[in-house]
Amino acid sequence: MYIYNFNTNTVTWISQNWNIDYPMNAHFNPDGTKIVFMGQPAGSGDWDIYLWRVGDTDAPTNLTAGNGLKDEDPKFSPNGYRIAFKQDGDLKLLDLDANITDVITNTPSIEEGMPYYNDDATGLLFAQGAGSNSDIFHINLDGSNKTALANVADVQEYYPIKRDQNTFLYSRWYSADDHHDQVYMGYFANSTRTRLPFNNNNAEYADAYPCGTSYVILSSTRAGTSGGYDLYIADITSKNIWSLGSYNAGINSSVNELGAAYTPN
Repeated sequence: MYIYNFNTNTVTWISQNWNIDYPMNAHFNPDGTKIVFMGQPAGSGDWDIYLWRVGDTDAPTNLTAGNGLKDEDPKFSPNGYRIAFKQDGDLKLLDLDANITDVITNTPSIEEGMPYYNDDATGLLFAQGAGSNSDIFHINLDGSNKTALANVADVQEYYPIKRDQNTFLYSRWYSADDHHDQVYMGYFANSTRTRLPFNNNNAEYADAYPCGTSYVILSSTRAGTSGGYDLYIADITSKNIWSLGSYNAGINSSVNELGAAYTPN
């Protein structure tokens, strides 16, 4: 896991000495001082949720250690006091002292994951199902009023990320027959969906995260990558897209760069 600092133009390998396998999908708290992420205690094969203060010399804290459950997909609440996550296919909330404070869903036969708080922290975006049956929903924190926001038949829709109070980003197949991932914008108020203009269905475009009001950071396999998925910054109002390698040659590599998050702090 790495952090790129735009101000200092430095890339830091933060997970080098953590003794954690597969650390991934980090998310910053609102002031950018902490991250949560998922990973496995080295050699265990068990997915857990970790909390780390950015720049700390101490190892991250395992918030779900030893529970024998599959803990994944953590995201901070807008105030940074709670973490929404997936535990064995259900949505739950965790405080920073490792206490589960809320069980949002309890549906063993239905897989829910990738939760992300809405703007006022009254509900969660999340993905339900897998493959062609994966759709995006919103649910209140008390488990009520589950509403489909992106549910095209036979098309995988996943990885919802709140953009602002009105819109969110997500990844979906181009069509039921063309499984190239594309980045879309969805709307909380209705089921309107907008395919963003920088996409091309000859490559994968996924894992988009807001960067200011007009840009997103995303992963893509488009022509010219260093290998597999590289990180890009794209203008959501045009076809303009630039490799983050143009900022620093150490960002992209011969392996996949996925699941980026951004903080302005």
